[in-house]
Amino acid sequence: MADQSPIKIASPSPHAENADKKPLSHLTQAFCGAIAGAASRTIVAPLDVVKIRLQVQIEAVSGAAKYRTLGQSLTCILKEEGLVGLWRGTVPAVLFWMPYTAVQFAVLDGFKSWAKQGEVFKEKPALISFVGGAVAGVAATLSSYPLDVVRTTLAAQGEPRVYHSVTGAIVGIYQSRGVAGLYAGVTPTLMEIIPHSAVQFGTYDLLKSGIQASHRTIFKEDEAVYEVTPAEKFVCGLISGAIAKSLIHPLDVVKKRMQIAGLKRNPLYGIAIQPNTYKGIFDCLQKILEREGAKGLFKGITPALVKAAPASGITLVLYELFVNFAESFPDR
Repeated sequence: MADQSPIKIASPSPHAENADKKPLSHLTQAFCGAIAGAASRTIVAPLDVVKIRLQVQIEAVSGAAKYRTLGQSLTCILKEEGLVGLWRGTVPAVLFWMPYTAVQFAVLDGFKSWAKQGEVFKEKPALISFVGGAVAGVAATLSSYPLDVVRTTLAAQGEPRVYHSVTGAIVGIYQSRGVAGLYAGVTPTLMEIIPHSAVQFGTYDLLKSGIQASHRTIFKEDEAVYEVTPAEKFVCGLISGAIAKSLIHPLDVVKKRMQIAGLKRNPLYGIAIQPNTYKGIFDCLQKILEREGAKGLFKGITPALVKAAPASGITLVLYELFVNFAESFPDR
């Protein structure tokens, strides 16, 4: 007779599912997350550059947009800036993403371990996944945010470049806008990351659990829990990443606009955004709607989805592979 007990939500790290294995340290989890994040971010960098260029582009009322579609934007950047242009800002992106994913996975696994021992989340695995994802997202964002501003600035500036290095961008932003400039857009970022991380990790765990449940039903696996394959995990990450990104894209556009305020770039890349252009999130939203319409809030949605879906899948799969590898050492 098939097992009728409630379906257990799958953990994002395999070690949580194996009681006979000694849990990895938070430092090891963080290292696995950092490497997975760096690899994923490097692979999808060209799509990130196109997304940012589209998001921060404010066309003149009577002028045509420089960037219009994913394919046209890729061709334009290649023609004007060469292959290196598609990886513009990758160094700060990786420097940002490594601590981000390191903190994210370490906090997520730590939260899950803590939550399972308490009464608040007792027998509520789905809630643990969603809340844990939100908490991890906030912690990761606050710990690495200035590098996100630098990454956006370097990717958005085009040619001729205003800043030629990560250090130059940090110094330049600080000199022109102070410490506040390095945290420009942090409020919409937090408003964005809470639902994004909650949905991404919560949906990922739910999808993995659904796969396990289907195998128990189809193959009548009453005893052993089906081990979700890397390919299945990638698809779960792909879907969860796409859903999460779709929900928060307008806030991501607002964040990017606030981050590059004051950047003296070539007018060909769009009307310059002055440091005092936006008084806050809602003022930015209002001005985008007034000037560009509702579609302005969804600029770059195509490359965002094309990037976010595989990036999520790659990061989650690589993280679990690295964790499995780390757990294979008996004396760790």
